[in-house]
Amino acid sequence: SYFRDFKDSLKRLLVSFPKNIVFVLSCVNDMEMLSELGEKIKYSVYTLGDLATDEKELVLDRLEFRYKKELPLEVKSQLLVKEESNNPLYLYMMYDRMLMLDSDDFKEISRLGDGMEGQREYMLRLIADAPGDIDGVAMMIMEEATSRINELCGEVLKLIAVTRRGLREDDLKFI
Repeated sequence: SYFRDFKDSLKRLLVSFPKNIVFVLSCVNDMEMLSELGEKIKYSVYTLGDLATDEKELVLDRLEFRYKKELPLEVKSQLLVKEESNNPLYLYMMYDRMLMLDSDDFKEISRLGDGMEGQREYMLRLIADAPGDIDGVAMMIMEEATSRINELCGEVLKLIAVTRRGLREDDLKFI
């Protein structure tokens, strides 16, 4: 299984690296591995809570700075009031979706209004129509990317979204 492979790799790394090396692991929920490795390594667990409003704004500001693409103010405001926006991954994925506009998106944008007004309306609609959970948003983005690439890619992307851990070489051979 994926977890066993990861645990074995981590054990090998711990043996081969000097004691002053620090690993930072991030996970969505459970970390059963820690109990099994607890005797062998020193570790601390930090649980992150929901983002505060100013932290959510900071996440969006950093994304805009990094990608040099600013969202319209009303779009940012609507994104920040979504319940899911307490999660930085949600903010990143939705911001990313706002930037992956193609010719089909721009056809719909031109139907909605002129220039930035149409784009703003389209982005607000994307936010309103977005699923209410991280898995759903990931699937939405995968399906959009798939529609732009090809059918086989779509199946692979759906599997990646469902597993949340990626695909192994054996999985790709099976596909």
